[in-house]
Amino acid sequence: MRPLHSLKLVCQRTGLSPQLVRTWEKRYAAVTPVRTDTHRRLYSEEEITRLDLLHQLTRKGHAISRIATLPEAELRRLLESAANLPLPAAGGHPKGDGDFFEDTFVAIESLDTSALLDRLQQAVLQNGHSWVLENIARLTGQIGDRWRSGSLRIAHEHLATAALRIFLGGFIQDSKPGPSAPLLLVCTPAGQHHDLGAFLAGAAACNVGWRVSFLGASLPSEEIAAAAITTRAKAVALSIIYPADDPNLPRELEKLRNLLPSGVPVLIGGRSASSYHASLERIKALPVTSLSGLQQVLEDICR
Repeated sequence: MRPLHSLKLVCQRTGLSPQLVRTWEKRYAAVTPVRTDTHRRLYSEEEITRLDLLHQLTRKGHAISRIATLPEAELRRLLESAANLPLPAAGGHPKGDGDFFEDTFVAIESLDTSALLDRLQQAVLQNGHSWVLENIARLTGQIGDRWRSGSLRIAHEHLATAALRIFLGGFIQDSKPGPSAPLLLVCTPAGQHHDLGAFLAGAAACNVGWRVSFLGASLPSEEIAAAAITTRAKAVALSIIYPADDPNLPRELEKLRNLLPSGVPVLIGGRSASSYHASLERIKALPVTSLSGLQQVLEDICR
């Protein structure tokens, strides 16, 4: 019987993260591990070799979507032909921030969802999840600016938003913190229909070991509070993007604070959050102005 190896060992030998191995398996069918009765993944030596080859090739610039199912001999041939190309420095920015935005906007302007997702996955390999999440936050701002200036059409903005939801949702799904990890409920309050910031907050929370339940957009305060009580959530995070002058939102926030257990903090961020400063102070919300700031607040809550 051929020896089989755990996901932890696979990651040690290939340098890939558990999330990326799962993504390559689920989205691109790069490998097909054996599953135990408890749904634990086990990998053969051949699959470890294959993942290592794929890792090397993606670091050379090949898109995983185009090479994931190629036979091993073809992967080796591609690697040999790329032997003279330099590898990016570990943790560095092989193409730079500007090139990341240039590449993503080429995909957006071409209405090419696959190319956009490939560029995001490549950036994860080259720079890590934290770097990508911070730059997605910047990217969404640039998309909005270009849409308002007329250089992007509504279709471009919708495609980019849909692709980013797919990417961030996959990251949240692929993160597997233990059952004892604290739970964060993430959503937007009633009247707030833009949920991409909530997706970003959920992904950032997963990146520091929290479990996340994403409740969607424009949720009434009664539903948020009921979900927090049912799940025994450690905290609730709300994203407020647009509009910045909703007269009903302050009442919703105050109602939520009254319905939530007193020990459950409410974290609030987003482009328009500061417009409701008085309401946030009244309900003693924890303000969040960046993804790194969110992660710091979450770490403080767990202390």
